[in-house]
Amino acid sequence: MARNDVLIIGAGPSGLFAAAELVRHGVDVRLIEQEARSHHEARATAIQPGTLEILDSVGLLPPFLEAAEHVRRVRVYGPDMSELSGLDFEGIDCRCEFQCSLPQYETQRILETHLSSLGGVVERGVTATKVDTDADGVLVELVHADGGVERVHPDVVIGAGGAHSVTRQSMSEPLEGTTYQGHFLVADIAMQAPVPRDQGSFFCGPDGLMLLAPLPGGRWLTFQDLEEGVQTVSDEDVAARTEVRLGGRSRPTDVTWFSP
Repeated sequence: MARNDVLIIGAGPSGLFAAAELVRHGVDVRLIEQEARSHHEARATAIQPGTLEILDSVGLLPPFLEAAEHVRRVRVYGPDMSELSGLDFEGIDCRCEFQCSLPQYETQRILETHLSSLGGVVERGVTATKVDTDADGVLVELVHADGGVERVHPDVVIGAGGAHSVTRQSMSEPLEGTTYQGHFLVADIAMQAPVPRDQGSFFCGPDGLMLLAPLPGGRWLTFQDLEEGVQTVSDEDVAARTEVRLGGRSRPTDVTWFSP
């Protein structure tokens, strides 16, 4: 059985950043990811001003500033495009008085490049199937893409695999809280939107709720409420729903990715 100081399960932004910082401080780290290759889905896009300060503290801010769209304000619109509310990031007492909007795969690309520069690697195609304890401490079972099974005893396990990860399931204590009831659609689209590109925009009306946030390359992330019972949508559905929520003012010309 192998032993590492730290085993990190999940090579998303949190796992990559944690691995890089630990490697930078001389810790023996192993970072595993069950997916064989990086995804190309927008997913989480907003990097908050406080997070940008953390990136700045470790010398990682410049590539994020260069790659991302800078969101300097948020506005809420009614069905007739009347402004209902808003906020500006100016004066928030941070070095960066804006959010960075960047597809998650770009965030991961920057962080993985940084990790590689420090000598760290991501082991892809490795799935943690069990986290348990035995006489020697924490025991983690790993299954490789070729079917091989490995058992390791890390001193510390960091679970960065999301809400449904084996790490969370293995915790002996329940996580308090309740599930917020809601059903949503998220998509990466291209269109000529009726709002500025340095702004996050919410649209509220009888046809539903929608967020538009700018993405690099002239694209937008849209986040919309979805009726309960609707399990799948098509590219055409995404375009039509977006147009309706904009009151017919604009319609996507391309839909790159959406979920569900």
